[in-house]
Amino acid sequence: DKRAEARLRQIPLAAPPCGKTTLLRTWVLHLAEQLSPSEVQFLLCDIASRSLRPLADLPHCFGCVSRLEEVGPALERVQAEVGRRRTAREAAGDSGPAGRARLILVADDYDVLCATDEGMSAGLRESFARARHLRLGCILSGSAADLPRDFDDPLIARVRKGGSGVLLGGAEGLEQYNNARRPGGMASSGLPAGRGFLIRRGRVNLIQAFHFAQKDTDHAEEIRRRVCAILAATFPSEPGRVAAHAGVHR
Repeated sequence: DKRAEARLRQIPLAAPPCGKTTLLRTWVLHLAEQLSPSEVQFLLCDIASRSLRPLADLPHCFGCVSRLEEVGPALERVQAEVGRRRTAREAAGDSGPAGRARLILVADDYDVLCATDEGMSAGLRESFARARHLRLGCILSGSAADLPRDFDDPLIARVRKGGSGVLLGGAEGLEQYNNARRPGGMASSGLPAGRGFLIRRGRVNLIQAFHFAQKDTDHAEEIRRRVCAILAATFPSEPGRVAAHAGVHR
């Protein structure tokens, strides 16, 4: 569980188009294929690009925020869930909240979310920042130059304190991670799409992120296919769910 906690507090940073959105999609699809909805759920947030909207039909989807007016309802749901988990933890003592899925905020272009309505957006970010003990985590994505600094955002501060992140396209933004240094002999910029650096507690390694789709494959069709497969595996006795998703996205 500690290894999972480290993986689920990450900040992919990159300047477009270096592959951070593709990395988020790959990440979510892989987790949904490996874990059941009772183990992990996602709150998808993509106000700038609506890039995560195709994943909204996943059975693991707690909610999807693609428009400004959806931030408020999402905040209400998260606060209600935090309240339920807190009550369960108090009742169970140190062992709680047993049986609840890890809830992950997955935000593409997190800087855009931070710039939206301050009250609702700040409330959503604060809820995830202060509920680590209730199995709430986050994967945040954005341009290194545009994301808020630690002292401006409690969620960014929480992730960077853990020292985990991914830099795509180069080493710009590496200084935002305490004690992280670029390995000698590695370029600081101009890396191919999807190639970059993985930072874990100050240690930096060169990585190549894998694409969720094979070369020359239609991305939208591949997402639809994999979401259908996940729905079929999760609800084997309800073929109508798969048919409905396939019909809507054709």
